[in-house]
Amino acid sequence: MNQNITIRMTSARTYQIEGGKQADKLNPKELLLLAGATCAGMTAMSILEKQRIPGAQLEIEFSGELSTEQLQSDSVFASFRIVYRASCTCDDQEKVSRAITLAHDKYCGGVKMLGAIAPVEREISIVTH
Repeated sequence: MNQNITIRMTSARTYQIEGGKQADKLNPKELLLLAGATCAGMTAMSILEKQRIPGAQLEIEFSGELSTEQLQSDSVFASFRIVYRASCTCDDQEKVSRAITLAHDKYCGGVKMLGAIAPVEREISIVTH
């Protein structure tokens, strides 16, 4: 079974859960994914703000494949996948990609912790306008 959560970030401290979901209505496994997505997003957006990249937005889709077909208390994550979709007004896609890579690989403790549970795959997509 697959669990997923998607958030949209407009600053290092501002995010919205997509799909009309509310944090207090999520199950514990979705909350774990939300924590990882929020950590990765806050870290990446903080790096982008320090680099003075104006108008950057980030959507993060964090999913996890569970060990069981039905959501159960003994279900554990077998793998994770994070899709980073960045949008910015700048032409420097390399800086945006590097900020996301640094957040994912080096600075986000949440992603590192989840990586100790199961492999974490990532994908980065950047659109400029």
